[in-house]
Amino acid sequence: MKKLIHKINLVEEKDKIIFFLIITTMINIITTIFKLISGIYLTSIWFLINSLFYFVIFLSRSNSIKNYQQIHRQSSKEEKKKIEIKNYFANGIILILLGITYFGVSYYMLKHSWQSNINGWIVYLVATSSFASLYISIYGKIKYRKNKNYIIKAVKNTNFCCSLTSIVLTQVVLLENFADARVNYYNGFAGILVSIIILSIGISMLITSQKMRDGEKQW
Repeated sequence: MKKLIHKINLVEEKDKIIFFLIITTMINIITTIFKLISGIYLTSIWFLINSLFYFVIFLSRSNSIKNYQQIHRQSSKEEKKKIEIKNYFANGIILILLGITYFGVSYYMLKHSWQSNINGWIVYLVATSSFASLYISIYGKIKYRKNKNYIIKAVKNTNFCCSLTSIVLTQVVLLENFADARVNYYNGFAGILVSIIILSIGISMLITSQKMRDGEKQW
């Protein structure tokens, strides 16, 4: 085990980042499939919207991996920066669209009672996967906090947003199992709060991208 850790530490930083991106992308698609199947089986809107969220982020993450590899093949700093800004901007747009969608679903669930047959082992599995997702997003933010690459920053933001929707899903399964009244209200409110955070992150990414583009033009 010590030898393996030593070998990993010897790997170049850019290769470690690619490894991190690939691992999180694989986790994304596995989570997407699990939540999609669960949503269909349990007839749960929360599971279905969560699977949609993860699937879109999976597509975005795949594109980020491709872009990250592109910048390491570029010799021009200007071209590298353009790829980074474009990726950051695209991820901001994606988060805004997902935030709007998540807001719409959450508002609907706030106003309507929708009971799903969620119980047993699936409660513990959802809770475990949600906190694992939160751990990965926090780990990525801490591990690569000094990394100035905007593709990595975009990945950290999308990871964090995914973990927030997973926490809401955990609340949904817990309340539907252990609470009796106003479950739809609490779940809908939590979803709306998370969607506002996602929208705020997406908008801030667009503003940052635009500032960087304006800075390039002035230069």
